[in-house]
Amino acid sequence: MKSTNRITREDIIRLKLKKKRKIRFIISTTLCILLILGIVGYTVVKKHSAKDAMKGGQIDVGIQADIGIGHISRIDYSDIAVDEEIATTVPVLDPETISAIEFVVPETSLAPVEEIEGNNWYNDAIFERASEEPVDLNYFTSSVFIGDSRSEGLILYSGLPHLNGFCYKGLSVDKLTSDQNIYINGYSGKYSCYQAISMTSYDSYYCMFGINELGWVSIDAFIEDFSAMLDHILSVNPDAIIYVESILPVSKEGSESSDVYKQERINEFNTKILEMCMTRGDVIYLDIASAVMGEDGYLPSEASGDGIHCNADYCKRVIQYIRCNTYKKK
Repeated sequence: MKSTNRITREDIIRLKLKKKRKIRFIISTTLCILLILGIVGYTVVKKHSAKDAMKGGQIDVGIQADIGIGHISRIDYSDIAVDEEIATTVPVLDPETISAIEFVVPETSLAPVEEIEGNNWYNDAIFERASEEPVDLNYFTSSVFIGDSRSEGLILYSGLPHLNGFCYKGLSVDKLTSDQNIYINGYSGKYSCYQAISMTSYDSYYCMFGINELGWVSIDAFIEDFSAMLDHILSVNPDAIIYVESILPVSKEGSESSDVYKQERINEFNTKILEMCMTRGDVIYLDIASAVMGEDGYLPSEASGDGIHCNADYCKRVIQYIRCNTYKKK
């Protein structure tokens, strides 16, 4: 008996048509999925990059050394274990040793720091001057510097071995929650600036940003991120006194030869920073730039090797200006 399962020509045609329809269905379905994924991806990227687009490009400027001694909500880091080996090897200077340190501010072409009256601002309903005399060096044991390589330079070159800092080369206000480059005494590993703030407590915070953000298109984006960090500090330590420092000047030669580090741009940023402090009313604007600025408004050529970072003599002038301009809450 002959088999009845013979495949006819018509069967072959039907199979081919069925296969083509299946292939077309797979292709169309895949294209639809890719289109949907593309739309979703574009929306997410556009949302997250809108702020960056306003900032524009930036160049990280700084000295080579990286140090660190030491959205918006307080983060609980109580589960982070203290490294006993680190905790026992951190050098601690006693108050008498610190007070006995000879801190000498060298003479420069500028007037003595004690004679300089900067454009400081504070809300006199909340704050008042703490002293007319330079504070004791022990003051800095309960203070911390937050910023980029220029703040780092104050710690490295002031000659004071007990300054605390959450700062490093290239730090900018848009990296405060993400980049983990800060060491904290007693803890192993590295932490972000926000983490370091949450894990420690200081009486005074000295914050200086702006040199790495001069290339941003939007100053408002810079102010927004800066102000958010100040909110974070106060959420962690409501009793803290925060000093928002003016951006230090650059040399005339450096300003004229650069497309980014223009003194005019620095002045524009400082105006906005002062406005931010006055609008907030809960922080102090400290015009440290006045301690190192010549009559022409620039950093003297003798003050810097690269036109941007202060040398040791001028770092000491900044520290002395801080010592001469401290405030307390009423």
